[in-house]
Amino acid sequence: MTKYFKYLIPLLAIIVIAIFFLKKEDGDSRHSSSALPSPVKQHTIDFPNQTIDNKKVVGLKPGEEKEQLENLKVSNQVAENWEIKLEKNLMEQGGDSIKSLNIKKTDSFIWKQDATALHVESVTVTLKNQQNAESSFRALVDAQTGKILQTWDQPVFDPAHPKDNFKIKLDPRYHNQ
Repeated sequence: MTKYFKYLIPLLAIIVIAIFFLKKEDGDSRHSSSALPSPVKQHTIDFPNQTIDNKKVVGLKPGEEKEQLENLKVSNQVAENWEIKLEKNLMEQGGDSIKSLNIKKTDSFIWKQDATALHVESVTVTLKNQQNAESSFRALVDAQTGKILQTWDQPVFDPAHPKDNFKIKLDPRYHNQ
């Protein structure tokens, strides 16, 4: 009799553990099946104008626009406060040297680059320092996070001061006077 007990106890333990896991899986499946499916937002695609939800799509490969528009998955959503986030980031980067900051939105579109598509905002940023010197640049900004993705038209500051008699020696071979 004791010979059978040494086999019976591990067998009972395995059965109890199996029942526990089967009940847990059954409970999880009932819970997930009763949950309502999340609504899938339908996008309006205009193939001739290459727009999705009335936003122009930039960066599509020529000749493959229709297939790319059908399969395009945008990685972000447009946030209401992207401009506030951008301003906060720029003010933190500039610190005390920035007196005022102006952000002017120029365009809004979907930007596809490589395999990623993002809602972006095209803006012109104008900065004024403590001496009231103004500079501006243009940028593409992520419409969800407010982070700058790309910039251009950045000002070039010349470190030379004209009052200091700063001179550049010209090569006489290229100057005929």
